[in-house]
Amino acid sequence: MKSKNNYSSGFTLIELLVVVSIISILSSVVLASMSTARGKAKDASVKFLATQMRNVYEMEYLKSGSYSAMHAVTSTGTGWVCTDTPSVHICLVTNIAGCDSVYQLATLPDANKVCDDIINKLGGYTFGVMNGSKDTDYAVFITYPSDNTKGFCVRSTGAVSASVSSADNCLNKSLSI
Repeated sequence: MKSKNNYSSGFTLIELLVVVSIISILSSVVLASMSTARGKAKDASVKFLATQMRNVYEMEYLKSGSYSAMHAVTSTGTGWVCTDTPSVHICLVTNIAGCDSVYQLATLPDANKVCDDIINKLGGYTFGVMNGSKDTDYAVFITYPSDNTKGFCVRSTGAVSASVSSADNCLNKSLSI
């Protein structure tokens, strides 16, 4: 006599739950690593854009023999805040209107383009000089998106630091990098 099996083809509920849980664990690992990679990419763009701004400053210096055109703005307006005294010139640029005003769209188009890129990708940055001359000194400081307690700093002296805690430390002439 033949025995009749009442099994239908397919997967049991336990097998399906195991597969779904394995897939969800793997997807959470992949998403976590993608998030880390995205943060590292934004941090790399900070270094690239700070270097681009340094290149713009140096091109201006080669053209005119001074950085003063890059520091022409001395007040506060829409999109930027400047502190300007005999020993300090610091500006925080926070939006596209600030880029247009600070870098005088017509006279410094390269600086304006880099500034726009910084605003669009990172939200803002600080530039200026402390205890130096606007004609012969500058510093650019951009905060890392992944860690807003640190930033990337480039200076007219050629000094570069990947881990500066504030714009003041970047702009301070005694910064040892």
